[in-house]
Amino acid sequence: MERTPFGETRYGALFDDREGVRKYAKHHGARSRKVGESFGQRLADLGVREGRVLDAGAGSGDTAIALAEALPQMEVVGLLAREVEDQAGEIQADDRGLADRVSFVEGDCQAMPFDDDHFHAVVSQDILHCVPDPVAMVSEIERVLEPTGTLLLRNIRRCWLGWLDGVFKTAYTAHEVRDILREGGLRPWRIQVGFMTLTVEAGPHTAS
Repeated sequence: MERTPFGETRYGALFDDREGVRKYAKHHGARSRKVGESFGQRLADLGVREGRVLDAGAGSGDTAIALAEALPQMEVVGLLAREVEDQAGEIQADDRGLADRVSFVEGDCQAMPFDDDHFHAVVSQDILHCVPDPVAMVSEIERVLEPTGTLLLRNIRRCWLGWLDGVFKTAYTAHEVRDILREGGLRPWRIQVGFMTLTVEAGPHTAS
């Protein structure tokens, strides 16, 4: 199945207005929170419990909020592709008493507004297939991660489900993602391929 670029589909305009953000949060908020909880648990299992963690492509903010709740000693920064008018993530953080540890920054995952070696961990959910240059995104993740930092990245993958739901046609195969990671110069990594998704882990624990 040939890939359809995300930006050339109706999904590409998903976050162009406030209503789009609200619809996304309504339909995907619970899943984003669940992924954030799993990211937090995995980081804790790996001993990453303090410092700064970046949610690259924070969307409605649910993943970042769940991360902060799962990792009470970490500062969480959510990177948004554009300013969300109703600031849904910041409102959630304030409502949950997390405003001192959760913040959101407008920026591009392909050219992040952070210093080198700035984060102890980076997480990302369903963003890799959305950006025009995924290799640049991976290179930026590698740049902002400190030398012993950890990446957890989860993404839908292109598979036969694309015939039922067009969004899967916009994703990459596991083989393509491996090529993207290599071209992006990512530190030692491994991929776990699931039914509809793939998960990338990179960091000291993946070194041979």
